[in-house]
Parts: sequence; C-alpha cells; structure tokens
Amino acid sequence: QGDTANVPILSTDLLLDKWYADEDLTMPIASGYTYEPEIGVNEYGNKLFYVIREQNGCFSEVAIDTLYIIKHPVITIDEDRTICVYDTIQPITVQTFEPELTDRSSVVWRVRTGKVSKFVEENPEDHSIVPVDEINAAGEYEVYASYRYVYDNIFCTSDEVSMNVLVKERARKPIVFTTTICAGENIDQLRSLGSPYTTWISIGDDNRRTLPLEYHGQSYKFQPGQTLDTGVYHYVVYDMNMYDEENLLGCESLRDTVSMVVAPAAKTKLFGRDSVCMGSQGEAYYTRYEKTSQYFWNVTGNHLNYSKDASSTSVRYIDWMSVGIDTLTVYEQTWAGCEGFDTIVVRVAPAPVASFGWSMPGSSNVIELVDSTIQDSLWTTNTEGELIAEPIAYTLEWNFGHQGAENQVDTVVEFEKRKFPIREGGYLYGYNCPVLTVTNDYGCKSSYTECIFVNVSSSLYVPDAFAPTNPAHAVRTFAPKGFNLLSCEISVYDKWGNLLWFSNEVKDGMFVGYWDGRYDGKMMKSDVYIWKMEATFLDGQVWPGFDNGNGKTTKYGSVMLLR
Repeated sequence: QGDTANVPILSTDLLLDKWYADEDLTMPIASGYTYEPEIGVNEYGNKLFYVIREQNGCFSEVAIDTLYIIKHPVITIDEDRTICVYDTIQPITVQTFEPELTDRSSVVWRVRTGKVSKFVEENPEDHSIVPVDEINAAGEYEVYASYRYVYDNIFCTSDEVSMNVLVKERARKPIVFTTTICAGENIDQLRSLGSPYTTWISIGDDNRRTLPLEYHGQSYKFQPGQTLDTGVYHYVVYDMNMYDEENLLGCESLRDTVSMVVAPAAKTKLFGRDSVCMGSQGEAYYTRYEKTSQYFWNVTGNHLNYSKDASSTSVRYIDWMSVGIDTLTVYEQTWAGCEGFDTIVVRVAPAPVASFGWSMPGSSNVIELVDSTIQDSLWTTNTEGELIAEPIAYTLEWNFGHQGAENQVDTVVEFEKRKFPIREGGYLYGYNCPVLTVTNDYGCKSSYTECIFVNVSSSLYVPDAFAPTNPAHAVRTFAPKGFNLLSCEISVYDKWGNLLWFSNEVKDGMFVGYWDGRYDGKMMKSDVYIWKMEATFLDGQVWPGFDNGNGKTTKYGSVMLLR
C-alpha cells in the first residue's frame, strides 16, 4: 500500500492480450503482454485482473490474475511513562498490530537518549522489550518501534512510533532536627529540611506510637493536648520528588529512622531547715540527687553559701549571719536539658537572751522565780514597704538549782505562761543556782543562771500528849514537827525501856513521821511514854536538844497517851 513504483504483471505469450478490471469484460484497461497497474495509497487488499488472448480472431478463455496489496503496517505501543530511578523497568509492549501479526513478522525496537541510540532485542513471545541496560539512570529516554510485517516472503515496514520514558531522580533524604523533650512540657513539632511532601510514620510498640500515625509535611505536628510517657519514640521519615501532584505520584528519598526522646522531668526537691538562728554556720541543705544532673544554688540576703566537696553540687552549706526572711533556691538541669527548681523560705531569727528575776517570799528555803527573757521579733517588709513585726515564741526549761541536781530539767513552761511566777522550796543551806534555758520556735537557745544563798532558819516541836481515839483528827497521833531538817530520828519507849516506835522520815526538810499509839498492831494503854530525838539541820548544825530550864539541854522528853 502506497508504493509509488508500478508493479508490472507479465503474460507468458507474446500475443495480443487484453486486460480487464471487471469480470464482465466490457472495457479493456490495457492491451499487450504486460500491464503496469498504478496502486493508490489508500488501496489495499486483493485486486483481480481478467485477461483474454486473441490470436487470428480466436479468443482464449478468461485468465484471472491476482495482485495482493498489503496495507501499510501500523502499530501502537505503550503511552509515555514516568518512573523513578529505583523502579524496576516494566516491559514496554505493543498495544495493537495492523495488519494482524504473522509468524515471521517482528518489531524493531531502539532506545535513544541524547545522541545515543541503541537497538534492543525484543521478546519473541510477545514482541515486548525490557530495556534494563538501556534505561538505567535518571534522564529522558525515547523508545522507538517499527512493525516489520511479512507476507509470502514479502515484508512491509511501518513508520516508527515512539514513547517517552522519564526517569526521575530520588528525592533528597530529609534532614530531621531530632529533639529531646521533657515529660510534662508542651510537645513541640518535629522539624525537617525537606519538601512539603515529607512523610512521617510513627513506628514501634503501641505504647510508643504517637498520633497521627502518619503525617505529611515539613514538620510533624502532634495532636493538641497529647502527652507522652518517658521513653524513646521512633519515626520513619522520607521525602517525595513529586512529578504528578494531582495523583500524588513521585519518587521517594531513601528512608531514615529518627528518634525523639521524652526524658524524665526534673524532680527537684530541696531539703533543710526553714527556721534557723542568726549566727548559725555550716547549715546543710541538699536536694534529691540525680547522678547526671547539675545543680546551681542561690540565696538572698548576702549569706555565705559554699560547698565542701567540689565534685558534689547537690549539697550546699549556708552561714546565716543576719536576721531576716530569705529564700534559698536550687536549680536543676538534667542530662536532657530538663530544668526544675525548688525553694525554701528561711526565717533567720535573733536568739533569745535568757534571764530571770527571783525573790524569797518569807520562807527561808523557798525561792520565787520570774522569767525576764528578752526575745526580739522577726522584722519583715510587706508589699507596701512597711516594717511588720513577727513575734517569736519560746519555751522555758527550768532547773531549780537544788544542790546535786545541776543537769536535770525540773519543769517546762510554755510561752503563754511565761509570766506566771514559779515558787520552789526545799532548798538546802548555802548557794543554790537555778538555771533557765530558753529555746525559741526557731531552735535558738539561751541559758541563764544565778546562784542564790539560802540561809535557813530551823526549828523543832514535840507535842506532850495525844489521844488516838479522839474525834479530832489533829490530836490522834504523836507527830513531832521539824523544819529545814537534813535528818531526824525519833524513838518512843515505855517506862521499862522497851522500844515501841521509831521513825526517820524527812521530806523537803520537814519531819513527816508519826506514831498512832499502837505497838505490834495493838493500841497501848493510857500512860506516859518516853521519846528520844536526834536531828541535823540543813545548814549542817546538829540539834543540841531542848532547854530544860537549868541552863542545860536534853534530847529526851515524855508524852501522855490518852484513851
């Protein structure tokens, strides 16, 4: 089809032949032993010619000759395609053959890039090609194909058709700014250097995956209000070199796995006294220690703060040298950069000045003690700049100063009762030294002592009669009286010298023993009984006895038992 050269058709006998195009033989189209028909470009198929030979007025039978006109071959191949450099080359195939394929027909393939053209051997089964060696790098390729149609040892070749194969480069692998966040903080988005088509995929165990599970964009934005447990979270990240934005087709970059660490928050906790005394030195403060954390200290009021061990930043010592209300702060920075702090408001109080007044209210061995301690208030400045006094309470511990009881605490008096006088008796002759120890609410202590000379007056009295069965309780016993006694022994005898009763009971300088008139559980009869007494007073003097009226003393006497 479409050949421009005339195709001669020959007869075999040099006689007069007439050629007809129609079998009705009405009009010859040529005469002679040869006929060269012209074939139009749109003609194809089988064309019949009818020939009659005339010789000497005789005509032969009609001979029929057939001219086979092959339609110009046409093929179509795959449409243009875009692939990525890492894609497997898929077969390029013929979509249609015209005329239909014959056994000996074939397709001639070639691939051209730039000025280089290479023929590619086809797969004889389906006449496709897989140009792996020819299309092996990013670039633009043209694939050409021509159809070689064979019929009865004659072949016709189609015009070349082509398609384009665009091989796109990979996208660049995005650069991700990995980060460490602190538990409890607002979760900031993860950022990358990449295109808007960067893809983030949260991977790992369910409890280590974040929402959304997949996100597209230069930054990975967490869901609002999302909180994460401490640990490591992993993401697969890749970019896309987009060549068909409408259908979201593009070439992926290499994939990268990045991590985000959610570090434990700083759990800063400060320990130490919040009430101290002015002048307190080397007061220790410490924080909950984490090996990988660093600690930084600050104290208001120009108090000296220092460390005794340069390698330990979690302990600090303070010299509290001035009165006031100050703040001690420790800042913590963990290995992950998480920050925390804690403070203690420390009241630095003035120490009390212990003191007391005393008097002896009449009794020779009784002392009355009254607190006169001076305790200054803690002065602070309010928000208006006014000085405000903060009273400081204190507790009193009294040692009444009895001889031989230097270190004991005899009574404790609360602040509210500090002005009530304390009366204490039973002091021994000589110097007795009461001690007042005052401890205020801040732990500040002060002591004061003063020695008081006790010059005791002593006396003894022995009744001369008693009545055990008398209704009046005061006269039922024989009860000698003595004051400021160190010791006292009294014995009662009958008139034959038998010992009926003995007592040496002395308490707080007084004789407290008594005889109820019984011996061996039985009441004695009414009679006169003899007593004997030995006594020593608190000033160390020995009782000389009673004056008997003739300038002498006696330690004996008599008592009448009445029934």
